[in-house]
Amino acid sequence: MDIFGKYNIKNQEDALRFFRIEEMEITYNEKKYLYKIYVSNDTQNSKPTLVFIHGWGANATIWSFVALNFVEEYPIVVLDLPGHGINSEMDDLKEIISLDFMNAMLSTICEKWDSIILIGHSMGGAIAQNYLSTNERRIKAAVLIGTALSFRSFLPQAIIDLLVSSATRIADQLKNTIASFLAPRIFHSPDLSDEIQNEVSRILIEQLTSNKEKTIELEYGNIIRKWDGRDRDASETPILIIAGEVDLLTPLTQSEHMNMHYPNSLMKVIPQAHHNMPLFYYRSVVRTMTLFLRLVGNP
Repeated sequence: MDIFGKYNIKNQEDALRFFRIEEMEITYNEKKYLYKIYVSNDTQNSKPTLVFIHGWGANATIWSFVALNFVEEYPIVVLDLPGHGINSEMDDLKEIISLDFMNAMLSTICEKWDSIILIGHSMGGAIAQNYLSTNERRIKAAVLIGTALSFRSFLPQAIIDLLVSSATRIADQLKNTIASFLAPRIFHSPDLSDEIQNEVSRILIEQLTSNKEKTIELEYGNIIRKWDGRDRDASETPILIIAGEVDLLTPLTQSEHMNMHYPNSLMKVIPQAHHNMPLFYYRSVVRTMTLFLRLVGNP
């Protein structure tokens, strides 16, 4: 039985009901911040804790289906980054939407749970890699999905900046068109029934178009543009790289570059998969992760 029948869920928001919300205190630049996280009920399990990090403009629900598949076997932590979901009202977003704050947040998690496996999608993969580059001994393994060693574009920077500054407004204007016409084509899924796929697509579009423009711009300027791991020492931590065959946002070549950069990496390409693999190709992601976790996930 799949997770939809087993847990009686209809979409990604339903799936988060099986995780409780905890608060933790993060110290950053001599200031303390209350930060909320989703955790599974069994956090005393001796197996490594899986920590899920979402990407640009997304939130914790991008991981709902994948995390729920592992909830009975591993302790789980699912993050809403600052400015998103349960952390949408955090103060000082200009200061804390940064790679340095993300490092402080992950260090706090590492102090709470001894053995950590980082799992990052898109921008979340950059956050995971950045942490690995300076805190390798604290992380048992990592899973990088639809991400890159660098997000630098071939387009002129001025054009990219203009698109980012207008993205929220344009997306909101096109919301109905995207939901009714483009979503079934862009977000096609072999893992979801048509009814569930339509519901999942609708919620994803609502989330993407309801982001505060300030949050999107800060993430782009302070994380996406700044992340570049090409000149950093390659972590020797075991890493699983999952790539979508037809991912247009982080093309297959980006995953190939990561696979060449990291000496202890494995790479899996999901046929016909686009960028939103954790939601729309969650079964393939779970199968691939399961094999990897059996190799690295013992205490």
